[in-house]
Amino acid sequence: MSRNIVIIMLTFLLAILLMLLQLPEAWQMFRPEWVMLVLVYWALALPKRVGVMWGWWMGLLMDVLLGAHLGLLAFAYALATYLALKFYLQLRQYPVLQQTLPVFFLVIFVKLIAATMAPEFVGRLVWGPALVSAAVWPFIFTVLRWLRRHFHIR
Repeated sequence: MSRNIVIIMLTFLLAILLMLLQLPEAWQMFRPEWVMLVLVYWALALPKRVGVMWGWWMGLLMDVLLGAHLGLLAFAYALATYLALKFYLQLRQYPVLQQTLPVFFLVIFVKLIAATMAPEFVGRLVWGPALVSAAVWPFIFTVLRWLRRHFHIR
């Protein structure tokens, strides 16, 4: 396994750990979609390496870890990855702050899919994660871009 794949997997592992981190009840509705943010970054940065199947497998893993209906987040993450890949040429040309709006809508999209398919799993937690995910996108983008450049991931 190449060093590049190992580093990409480690970023996903960190995102999964952040998603599993216990937060106080009041803060639960503001948890960013860490895994999806990392997924979107790698899909935009390396569209030939990180694709829809990565979204599917990361979503399936999150389904198992979060106790969601099997395939719920897998479908949502795969679809969000597909949309990011479909428009990656347009999204990559925007400055990072202008990318926050498409990221916001991708998170809303994932949350609405999950809420439609399993309302008891998501409830009304749609806007909070989307706003916080969009707010942390510049930080995620900057850190992951630094990692990609530092380790020469191509």
